[in-house]
Amino acid sequence: MKANKLYHTILWFLALSCILSCSSDDESNGDDSINFRVKEITETYVNSYSDRHNKSVLLYNNELLTEIIEYEREDSTWEEEYKSELIYEGEWVSVKDFEKEGGIWVEDQNWSIRMKIVNDRIEILEYSDDNQAVFNYSGDKLIAIQQFYDGESDFKIEFNYTGNDLQETIAYYYEEGSWKASMRYKLSYVDGKMMQIMSAYYDNESWQDSEKQVFTYSGNNIIKIEYYYWYNESWEPSSNKLHFEYNSDGLLITEREEYSDQYSYVKEYLYEEGRGNFKIFMGINYYNFSYPTPQKPSIKVLASETYFDKSLIQRFLVKGLPN
Repeated sequence: MKANKLYHTILWFLALSCILSCSSDDESNGDDSINFRVKEITETYVNSYSDRHNKSVLLYNNELLTEIIEYEREDSTWEEEYKSELIYEGEWVSVKDFEKEGGIWVEDQNWSIRMKIVNDRIEILEYSDDNQAVFNYSGDKLIAIQQFYDGESDFKIEFNYTGNDLQETIAYYYEEGSWKASMRYKLSYVDGKMMQIMSAYYDNESWQDSEKQVFTYSGNNIIKIEYYYWYNESWEPSSNKLHFEYNSDGLLITEREEYSDQYSYVKEYLYEEGRGNFKIFMGINYYNFSYPTPQKPSIKVLASETYFDKSLIQRFLVKGLPN
């Protein structure tokens, strides 16, 4: 099977991005008189061996995101490492990646992305290595994404709704002339709030439970996600937990990952007044799509593939994918 998990991760990521960008035309927290957009994202990784600090700065021209610059902190100094430039040509947006070498930005000639965006939602995604993804909608709902490699079917995701609520997401890969089920995510709600996501993988002609995510709210804001895994015919709690904090405007400002005494991860958002289209490109999170998103803290989300390395989507935006 020539399907590549890296590309599939990007499709999950952009699927959610599309649903979010279509959910509302307003980038604010509900007050039409004030709009905010993300201007900076800071990440801190701490383990028993070392600390790492990264920062992404988002630059806009009017309401369009045009540049993402990534920094890494050395001692107390922030050093430019990578950047992505977004070039708008009618309905198409091209993303070009650069790396800082000897004080000069050098373009990555081996990696580029083009996106067709109509009415603030992605319709076609093209990679420089003959991969293409086509996004299909029914009204304002994303119902399927199909990926092609060198013109042939490769991978697809289907989305099933009850009313306006996403209930189920199923991924398939194409092999030997037919579609074969791979992963499934089922969402459940209480009083309109998503409370649980259950994932399963397809094996021996049946679905096998794999992981469960349980959500805790304060008002309409998700403040905690707890993880469980299926083991010996029961759900076992994981040590991994995620915590979220919001400012007085209801905007997401901090994500904290609780995993062990030896490891911690904190992600912080800074905002500025103004409208911006960053959500089309940034989605919710680099690797887990059940997160709250900046400016949309109480969304009804689709699915997650938490076993992927969290840096892959970040690399997609600012560095290109690893070889």
